[in-house]
Amino acid sequence: MIGSPALNTSRTGRTGVATDRQIAANRTNSKKSTGPKSRGGKSRASQNAHIHGLAGRSPIDPDWIARVEQQAQEIVDSTSGRIDLPRARSIARAQQDLLRTRSISTALVAKTLASHMGGGMVSSSSDRSRLDTDGARAVELAVPLLRMLDRYEHRALARRDRAIRLCFEE
Repeated sequence: MIGSPALNTSRTGRTGVATDRQIAANRTNSKKSTGPKSRGGKSRASQNAHIHGLAGRSPIDPDWIARVEQQAQEIVDSTSGRIDLPRARSIARAQQDLLRTRSISTALVAKTLASHMGGGMVSSSSDRSRLDTDGARAVELAVPLLRMLDRYEHRALARRDRAIRLCFEE
């Protein structure tokens, strides 16, 4: 039988599972993975947690805040106070994010249709085939954006539904 490894008791005074050899290896490895060294690398790494676009925080727009507050008050009033104002605000924020996402999706579809479908009369079959090709290309370009917006819409729906559920779980 090979002897059991000496357990480290030097750091905490307790017997642990890491041997002195493992601790030395961990220290050596940690020196290799201390993050970026260059100014550019540090700059990129500093933005790792930066959330942008629709995934970011809701806009700080006085109109948006007013809509959230109005809707939150309507929620409180319609539930006769069973849902308090802070929870109603959570629901209203998520609902406003959902409406914002749907509005962007609708605008994207409308813009795609308007810009690539011409809007004029089709006079010949060659005009019709060009129009069909342009329309197909427009839809092809819009689909990835619509998928992305759909992801944000589902996220806002989940946040809203969770906020509503939390109101009634107590």
